[in-house]
Order: sequence, then structure tokens, then C-alpha cells
Amino acid sequence: MAFLNSGAPPPFDAGWRLFFTNLRSYLEHFAGQRVQNVVTMGYTAGSASEVWPVLHRALGLGGHPAVGTEVTLAPDGPAPIAGVVDVANEEFLGVRSAGGLHRIGAEGADGCGVSAYHYFYGEPVDARALTADWQEWLTRLFPVPAGSPEHR
Repeated sequence: MAFLNSGAPPPFDAGWRLFFTNLRSYLEHFAGQRVQNVVTMGYTAGSASEVWPVLHRALGLGGHPAVGTEVTLAPDGPAPIAGVVDVANEEFLGVRSAGGLHRIGAEGADGCGVSAYHYFYGEPVDARALTADWQEWLTRLFPVPAGSPEHR
């Protein structure tokens, strides 16, 4: 497989690195299996360095684990996820479980986008219910400010 880009080369930021890590993990561990996605996002004031400690506590972690560490993400609400850390950088924490890839993100220095992306392979899951559970979890951690368009 080759990555071809015409025109100016794109900046190879953390988003692209995560994309290719996800693709490699899919091909190595889940090739040929159907996927169901759960994508949730939020936003909060502050920076990623201020947000990560909140996310770590809310996931039942003592800090940002290293790649290769076995962990159990234990959020209040969504079901726990046990697996091995396969992404650990300043913007993303990724865990590969037996059934999928799970990506938690905190991006930004002056205002921070927070996200929880999950790619479930193989056995069917209730993606709608999981999306609601993870979005509720994120929103409890980082409430939508009153008066914003999302606050309805």
C-alpha cells in the first residue's frame, strides 16, 4: 500500500500518524472484519495538558500509559475496555482490545477538542447506544457552555 498525495506535501501531524496507525492495526489484527464506529466529541476551555489529567482520572488511569502497557479503561457509564496501549502521545491515547480500536483525544492549546473514537470489529454492537453512552460521559466531564448552539 502506498500513500500518494499530489501537490504540496501535507503536514504529517498527529492526525495523519493516528490514521496510519489505525490502518496498520486494522490490517494486522482485524483485516476483513466489518466495523461499527462510535464517534463522540466535545470542546472545553484550557489546553490539552490541562485536560489529560481529567481524562486519565475519568478512565481510571494514573497517568498516560506507555505503548505496550495492558490497561483497562473504566469510565463511569460506558462498559470497561481491556486491552493494550498502542498509541500514546500528547494528543491521543489508543487501546487495542480483542474487539476493536479505542482512541481518546485531547487536542489544542487555547481551547481543547476532546474525543472518544471507537472502531468495533467482528461481532455486532449497538453503536447508537454506545455513542450515546460515550457522548454522555464526555459531556459530563466537559459540559457544553450554556448559550452555545450545542446546548439545547
